[in-house]
Order: sequence, then C-alpha cells, then structure tokens
Amino acid sequence: MKKTIILLLFIAVMLPARGQSADAEEDLKFGIGAAAGFSTGYGLSFRYWPSDWGIQLTTAPYYMKDDAQVSFGATALRTIKDDGRIKLFLYWGNHILYERYSYYYDPSNNEVNKNTSWISGIGPGFEFTILDKVSFNLMFGIATYTDGDFMINMTGETGLYYKF
Repeated sequence: MKKTIILLLFIAVMLPARGQSADAEEDLKFGIGAAAGFSTGYGLSFRYWPSDWGIQLTTAPYYMKDDAQVSFGATALRTIKDDGRIKLFLYWGNHILYERYSYYYDPSNNEVNKNTSWISGIGPGFEFTILDKVSFNLMFGIATYTDGDFMINMTGETGLYYKF
C-alpha cells in the first residue's frame, strides 16, 4: 500500500512539470545579467524582448567622496531571424557616461574635472542560447562619440543574460 501511494505521489508531482515545458521558450521575455559596451553602457542590465522589438537598459553607478562615474545605456533591439538557438538582430544603443574626478597635485589646490559623454551606436548582433535560460550576446557596429569633440569609430558590445 505504501509503494502505491508513493508511486501515485511521484506521478502527480511529475505530470505538471512536464506540462509546463512545452511553452517554456515562448515565455522568456525578460532577461537580467551583465553587459559591457561602448554604445550600450556597462554594468547590470535588464532586457524586455516580448516580440520582434525589445529594449535593453544598462547601468553602473560608482560614487566616492572625490570621484564618481555613472554609466546609463538604453538600447532598442529588433529581431531579424531567430531559430531558437541563435538570434540575429539589429541594435541601436545610446550610452550616457558621466565622470567626476579630482587631481591632487598640491594639497592646497584640489582640481575637480567633470565630463559627460554621449555615445550612440548601431549595428548587428547575435544572441547565442548556451543553456535553456542563459544567453550570450555579441554586438558590433559603428558609433558616434560626443564629449566636446565629435568622433565616428567602430564599437563592440557583449552581455550575458539569464532569461525568464
């Protein structure tokens, strides 16, 4: 009798778990992880990708008494092709980087410098699903760098996300 009850409990527990796995890939709209890029920002990153269009937000604040640095990135994502394991997409990243730092050449003369940069980049990207809910991203393209001067250059971005 004990074996029958244990067997029935085991079957009852396993059936709902099998029923959920069929649509698990469809429900992975959110992602959280770490990203680093010139035009997408660096630090903790959040993604919301419900359809062909998505958004990625990335930030990393750093503050000390005399020094501070804040990175904030907002990126638009557009899926081109998705076969379930590799996704090809386009991105448009915008990164604001604020820096405040001090020079101590002479203790009586504390020079504080502030710099704000805006970096905007566009290009293709690839999302590789390395585990069921973990993806690795590579993006590259062309970016404009504005911090008083204007420059156009190549850019590279990467990220590692847990999807849910």
